[in-house]
Amino acid sequence: MRLFLALAPDEAARAALARTACMLRPLAPGRYVPPSLYHITLAFLGETDAARLPAVREAMEAAARRSRRFPLALGRLGAFGSVLWRGVEADGALPALALSLREELRARAVPFDPKPLRAHITLARDARLTEEARRLALPEAVWQARSLTLYQSVRREGALQYLPCAEAVLP
Repeated sequence: MRLFLALAPDEAARAALARTACMLRPLAPGRYVPPSLYHITLAFLGETDAARLPAVREAMEAAARRSRRFPLALGRLGAFGSVLWRGVEADGALPALALSLREELRARAVPFDPKPLRAHITLARDARLTEEARRLALPEAVWQARSLTLYQSVRREGALQYLPCAEAVLP
């Protein structure tokens, strides 16, 4: 099973992201992500054997217990190659949660992608960020990180879906 651990935006942030995508479409054609798939990845596990699920759940619960609820805000537009994203601004609690989560996974010998956290929400693939798009006045949103979610990435009838497998509430 293909897994990742992430924070999900609330409905107001999801709506602001969808409005951002609508504004970008004419300026940066590409394959836009459905709003139901918006998330902030904290740890990408990739293909993971089902036998490791208890260890993954323990790790996420331990990291959540060591964290707290904290505010997140939508930030600037950016791109990783042909991937367009909206940045996420947060205080030190976001990187601390990601670090704690990775430490807990490592302590349980659960492999994950070690790339550093670059907090963002993917909006589109196969697109190019133009100067005109960079100058857009973007919708704003602020929300509370309330829980950490383990997702399974699956394809059903050709469509990508992220299925929540477990959740750990932040105190």
